[in-house]
Amino acid sequence: MQNIVDNSDYPNLEILLFDYNSSDGLGIWIKENFRKYIGNGLLQYFHTSEPSAFHFAHSKNVIFKMAVGDIICNLNADHFTGAGFATFVNSQFNLNNDFFLSGMDFKNKFSRFKTPSDLAGKICIKREDFYTTEGYDERMGTYGFDDEDFVNRLMMAKKRSILINNSEFSKFIRHDDSERFSFEKSSDKYLSIICRPISPSESSMILMEKSGELSIGTIINTGTLQSSDYKRAFKNNKIKEPFHLKEDWIIGSWKVNNNNITILINNGGTMQLKFNKRHKFYTASDGIYYLLKNANTLNVIAHFRFFSTNYFHMKNNLARRIINPNNGCFGRSTVFKNFTDFPIVIR
Repeated sequence: MQNIVDNSDYPNLEILLFDYNSSDGLGIWIKENFRKYIGNGLLQYFHTSEPSAFHFAHSKNVIFKMAVGDIICNLNADHFTGAGFATFVNSQFNLNNDFFLSGMDFKNKFSRFKTPSDLAGKICIKREDFYTTEGYDERMGTYGFDDEDFVNRLMMAKKRSILINNSEFSKFIRHDDSERFSFEKSSDKYLSIICRPISPSESSMILMEKSGELSIGTIINTGTLQSSDYKRAFKNNKIKEPFHLKEDWIIGSWKVNNNNITILINNGGTMQLKFNKRHKFYTASDGIYYLLKNANTLNVIAHFRFFSTNYFHMKNNLARRIINPNNGCFGRSTVFKNFTDFPIVIR
């Protein structure tokens, strides 16, 4: 409600709120407290009953497609606009061409004003630029790097980034990561993690979930990647990314029979892991796999798995100069507007 009040000075404002099949009673609360704003057209409430889990990129693409204005601004649920934000945004777009507003200062140009990382999702763009870039990369279903990737692709499309560096427009609700990830699958979803060392810097990981699903990926330890090069011992090597993913995760399922593991890959293929009772490891056609038991190691790998897919796609889009990653298919859904029973099919 504060965001509505703070922007009441701008006459051509439309605020869209998207309920992505939440289970916290959001729809009831909106209906009871915001009927006035829905009635005068200032607030548009959309909801869908399709998704079983929250999808960061898809949810943003859907609601962006429902916007009718020439300028679209994304606000996360913990963002405040600040008083007069809509008027400020409109004035910026009247003064500048081929640009977008963002809460991310990649080049640290504004040393006196450090934009909090919580504001990374505050992005304002022209509607036509949203369609040019195909919005958010829908391979990024979880939290992290989806906003950074979107900004990267806007800049690859020759759009300048202008930082929102006004403290009035940089307010948000502070909370820790336990709330941020409360709806995500936590690390305790994994039953076992099995590792096959390939080299001092490379290991193949099999992450087995309690649900019967699994992920297979090769993790690179950047710190030991060139450990055989003696010259590195005399250099001050600052490692920004201690680990990275060699290729995107392979997804499949698993089942156990007499301590042996059968792996079924989603896009075809199988893998057999035979348990060695004497030495307590598994053998496969590509080598020996060891069961990881250290709790801290398990948590580090689970945390890496959570963020690595989005980061992999962001880096790949940047390296390959991919501006529109969704192949023309993005933001598709069926939604309902303002508590009506008439479905709106978005294609």
